[in-house]
Amino acid sequence: MKMFKKNFAILTICCVVLEIFGFGFLGLKARALAFETINEGVLTVGTEAGFPPFEYVGEDGNPTGFDIEFIKAVGEKMGLKVEIQDMDFNSLVASVGTKVDVAIAGMTVTEERKLAVDFSEKYYDAEQCVIVRENSNIRSSSDLSGVTIAAQLGTTGNILADEIVEKYPETILRTYDKFNNAVNDLRAERVDAIILDKVPARTFEKIYKDELKTIPGDEFDFEIEKYAIAMPKNNPALQNAINNAIAEVKDDGTYDKILDKYINADISSDSKGLWEQFVSSFIESNRFVLYLNGLLVSIEIAVFAALIGLALGMVLALMKIAKNRKGKRPIFSYIADFYIDVIRGTPLVLQLLIMWFIVMQSSKNGILVATLTFGLNSAAYVAEIIRSGILAISKGQMEAGISMGFSKIQTMRYIVLPQALKNSLPSLCNEFISLLKETAIVGYVALSDLTRVANQISSATYQPFMPLIGAALIYFVVIKLLSSLVKMLEKRLNKYDIC
Repeated sequence: MKMFKKNFAILTICCVVLEIFGFGFLGLKARALAFETINEGVLTVGTEAGFPPFEYVGEDGNPTGFDIEFIKAVGEKMGLKVEIQDMDFNSLVASVGTKVDVAIAGMTVTEERKLAVDFSEKYYDAEQCVIVRENSNIRSSSDLSGVTIAAQLGTTGNILADEIVEKYPETILRTYDKFNNAVNDLRAERVDAIILDKVPARTFEKIYKDELKTIPGDEFDFEIEKYAIAMPKNNPALQNAINNAIAEVKDDGTYDKILDKYINADISSDSKGLWEQFVSSFIESNRFVLYLNGLLVSIEIAVFAALIGLALGMVLALMKIAKNRKGKRPIFSYIADFYIDVIRGTPLVLQLLIMWFIVMQSSKNGILVATLTFGLNSAAYVAEIIRSGILAISKGQMEAGISMGFSKIQTMRYIVLPQALKNSLPSLCNEFISLLKETAIVGYVALSDLTRVANQISSATYQPFMPLIGAALIYFVVIKLLSSLVKMLEKRLNKYDIC
């Protein structure tokens, strides 16, 4: 309840107006605002917890791994408390300096990334390799010609895969948000090889010892790479502070301890049955709590977005059907038309990214950004639902209301709209159900909804079946309950029908 009350306060009209209409000013101040937390003793760090053993979701539901413990040790040397934000890898570079102070996620230093961010001194030497099925004939670079290869989107493996496709045009490339998904497709023979870092590749090889094997990167002429911490450009004070802290962590032996704990540790390769998968996915470390928390995030966003969508959608519907005294459509009717066309004509995930990285780039509150985006998107669909409901009401209702002494506005408010909303109820409830399911994309704004939690647990346990099926069942049960409540409400409303 505290989470709901807190975010409800954030979602007031004042906050919305300040964020949207103050964009020009806040946009210019975004980089400065991003570092207020550092002055307060907090270093906000972006990562992508789907890259074991460097970063993954731990038993307590929070990101852990080599990179996480390393950056916490660096923060301690700097006298800062480290706060981790888990987001998609492909969003990390764009988030540095606005959403997070720095980023660490097994990120290789490349010339392309240097155009957007600066890097610390390297803290780990990495090597790309290729992981294939045990019976694969792939041995060298030339063997990748004409096959289907995979890589995680935005990674060095993705860059190398692009070069291979350029060299061998008949080769097909598939990119994934998480390595775990690529490995599952490799096991299912949907792809033939994956280009990824050596350490996680060896981890997957141990987990699936009878199915997968790794081929060293030197067989494909892959070069040794450097992992480093990404930070905003032109901030030498922060860069020097981090570099000095890295040196201290290495000199006092902390680095070697973390290395032994995560990189040099022996990985268990015992296969698990369905019951063991269920226990590791739901029971161990109280992981079911993570699913519940993810569900609450999904419901919270859907509920508040539905309220915004209903209120704005009703206004848009009335704007669209409005006519002046001459029977012509006023300018605001065309504005409503344009808004609805734009929103319905662009993908929701694209709208979410635009809101997160452009319109509200100074905001670090993913709940606020996601709720506004989903609400504004839903309003376009709700407007059409309500408009069709209004048009389904006989014109005689309006005429009867006016003849009784009501104004047009009063007739619309007290006679037409209640009937239109009642007729539109099933469609409006379906829109809410759609909103709830669409929250599966909020991982782009560093939120752990139900779907993202399932993916995180899948990455941590190396078992995709049980976490994903579990999340699907939770969605099904919740939506079934909602559908039942809607049917009960419809029956109750039907009691008041005149005929």
